[in-house]
Amino acid sequence: MSKEKYQIVPFAGDNYNAWEFRLKSILRDNGAIEAIEKEDFSKSTDKKQLQLEAKVQAIIIAATADSHLEYLKDRSAYQMIKSMEDSFKKKGTRSKLFIRKELSDMKFDERKPLMEHFIDMEKLFAQLGDAGSELSEEEKVNYLLLSMPKSYDGIITALETVEELKMDFVKNRLLGEEEKRNRGATKSLDSSIYLCYGCGRPGHKKSQCRSTQQA
Repeated sequence: MSKEKYQIVPFAGDNYNAWEFRLKSILRDNGAIEAIEKEDFSKSTDKKQLQLEAKVQAIIIAATADSHLEYLKDRSAYQMIKSMEDSFKKKGTRSKLFIRKELSDMKFDERKPLMEHFIDMEKLFAQLGDAGSELSEEEKVNYLLLSMPKSYDGIITALETVEELKMDFVKNRLLGEEEKRNRGATKSLDSSIYLCYGCGRPGHKKSQCRSTQQA
């Protein structure tokens, strides 16, 4: 196990949920997840288990920024993760309500790419997970559809006829709608560029054309 092999970004206080997800994936891949799940794992007398405990501690330390090493010192692998969770997994009711309010108030700005809106919303979903309140697929879809402007009412009405909506499906349909609108806007722009009757070039009228005036 090594930080370099898995390219872990050292945790420095932000987005704990994503960091923990990556770390646990690495430990599972190495058959070492028990080290952070069993409180007495480090108390074993088995030599191989103690070596595994030491490796897990090393990978956690390597995946943590210098500024946050104090949370890990003089602790077992299990205690390291527990210390991080207690400090960075916000589970207060106030935090949950604040994030849910942000989600309810979020609206898509049609001047920006729709994918950017998706990313901003996913960040709030992750923050809510960090606060100890995981959203169901249906709740996520509802928040996303409620964030869309009135101009998307047609596609939303069509989506509501689908029995079970999944986030990926909804995102793809909305992106398809955005692409269709962008193509229509480009076509409209192209058709608005007229050709001069005098010289045949686009962008000015016959009365402004020097070729016509000279003739």
